[in-house]
Amino acid sequence: MNFNTIYENIRNNYKKIIISFLIFTQLYILKTYIGYYSPLHIECHIGLYPILGLLFGGWGALGISLANLLTDLSGGYHSLETIICFFVDFIYAYLPYKLWYTFSKNGKLTAPQLGTIFHLAKFCGVILVSTMIYTVLIIMLLHNSQNIGLFSLTTLNYFLNAFIFGFFSGVIGIIISNLKNINLTIPSVNKNPRIKDKWYNLAFVIGIILIITFFIMINVCENQIYYVNLLFVIAISILFLFYTTKPVKDPVIKEKSIYKPIIEKLILIFLGFIIGISLLFTSLAIVIAVETGESSMVIENSLGFTISILLYLFIGWLAFFIPGLIVLKYVEENITRPLALFSKFTRGYINSKDSKEVNKESLMEKYQDYFQKYNEIGILGNSIIKMMSDLENVTSEKERISTELTLARDIQESKLPTNFPKDKVYSINASMKPAREVGGDFYDFFEIDSENICIVIGDASGKGIPAALFAVIAKELIKTQLLSGASLSETMISVNNRLCENNVQSMFVTAWVGVINLRKNELKFVNAGHNAPLIKNGEKFEWLNSKHGLVLGAMENIPYKEFSIPLECDDFQIYLYTDGVTEAHNDEEELFSENRLIELINNNDLNSVEFIDYLNGELYEFKGSQEQFDDITMMIFEYKIGEDEHGNN
Repeated sequence: MNFNTIYENIRNNYKKIIISFLIFTQLYILKTYIGYYSPLHIECHIGLYPILGLLFGGWGALGISLANLLTDLSGGYHSLETIICFFVDFIYAYLPYKLWYTFSKNGKLTAPQLGTIFHLAKFCGVILVSTMIYTVLIIMLLHNSQNIGLFSLTTLNYFLNAFIFGFFSGVIGIIISNLKNINLTIPSVNKNPRIKDKWYNLAFVIGIILIITFFIMINVCENQIYYVNLLFVIAISILFLFYTTKPVKDPVIKEKSIYKPIIEKLILIFLGFIIGISLLFTSLAIVIAVETGESSMVIENSLGFTISILLYLFIGWLAFFIPGLIVLKYVEENITRPLALFSKFTRGYINSKDSKEVNKESLMEKYQDYFQKYNEIGILGNSIIKMMSDLENVTSEKERISTELTLARDIQESKLPTNFPKDKVYSINASMKPAREVGGDFYDFFEIDSENICIVIGDASGKGIPAALFAVIAKELIKTQLLSGASLSETMISVNNRLCENNVQSMFVTAWVGVINLRKNELKFVNAGHNAPLIKNGEKFEWLNSKHGLVLGAMENIPYKEFSIPLECDDFQIYLYTDGVTEAHNDEEELFSENRLIELINNNDLNSVEFIDYLNGELYEFKGSQEQFDDITMMIFEYKIGEDEHGNN
């Protein structure tokens, strides 16, 4: 790490140092002020060390250690011991951070949180270990200067103050940091450190051994050498400081859940209850002491009274924390965890593009203990498995239907002519866009003989496969009749009668059929209830209005009148369409309408190739975000009168 890196780290984290410094200083001043009016040895400020270090890492530990160093120097303490105490404070603040990111579950680490029983137990263990090491190191310093032993009221007072207030402030600090999304210090991952883990662990173990050796030595040896004892403290501090440099190998999960799990809510309620019941025990202890006259011992033995109060607080915490933790562990293992697993699995199953990617057999094998239990969880688990099986059956059926619909669409499209003539005296272009996989619209064009060209457009009632089948039948019947030599009227009468046979669904077809005679320049047509086409038989397009015949398939033996008009324009054009064009609507529920259609056509001079693409584009832009609700089919026929097949006059 070069100087620039160190500078950048300080510049990015100096606020954490200042915040830790100010928080500790303010609480220390408050504690000192209260101390003037109360002889109790309450050291609530030392509970800030673990939480500020846990949240802000080395920066928080540095800030709080500097604050305590200044308060000790201003109090006139021995300079060497004060400096050593600075490192002890740093260890006490930084060790929880290092311990938290050392122990992981399933190889995954998270920022400080209390969302599971594992994290709650881990937090208590971190506070307990840090408190014990801090208490021992402080007592070692006090023994050197004040000859205080390990087993003394002072030791108990330091431990109770550090653990109780460390736990309470830690719980509050972690909850606030999670709610307010405070910028925490997250260690970087180093999977290939230069020094192996065993050397860090060995330093920690040697530090514990030296602590034990120190207290054995002071109980065996009558004469203690001040600087020898001080060297023990320094050596132990160095070993623990070395341990705090242990790199983190497991990845740290930073993502936050979009919802709060049930077990996390239960843990927060439980912690609130524990804090409340502990304070209640303490209040009762003080009231009992006052009522029984034992409060006089506060003046005579303030340390003893302080310890008795802290013991009540600790016992109240311990009496409910351990049983509560056991109950919460049972709830997590048997209720909230299986619920979370089922929820995660079903969410992944539902969101999966392919349900076959999620194997329900592997789920049953992995969580078979839950499925075998005859309780609500077991019933829920087996219900989920049954739901997944039913859903797979539905999915398989849906895939089968989708495949069949795709095949039906391909068959329908193959029955529509796509080889549009463009190099003859006439040109044709057409398109069909079904609202569903298949549609009930159809178009067709074919040469009856060398002189007559037939153009057809139709729209079967309904949508989907029934309409598509009915439309195909109608289209083939019309073509067959005309190619056999029947007239338009005869063709429509025959097709109508055939469609009426066994028509139990009462379906029908609207159709417009026209035949252009290229030699006589004449158009003959029959309209069976279809939209009137637009023709350009002069300067502009106009509606080809005529008396409509009845739709095909509604009633047998209906006559259909044949109309004819001469082709007078050198560039004759006829535009056929279905009602899906004019009845398309936009976001404002406006119809595309016949007026808009004829206006667009007359305002654009386009050939047959460009014509269809242009109108489809206008329809797409018009409807906006609205879904297509009806089939859209159109066809244009253009005839250059007087030109030969090569376009010559």
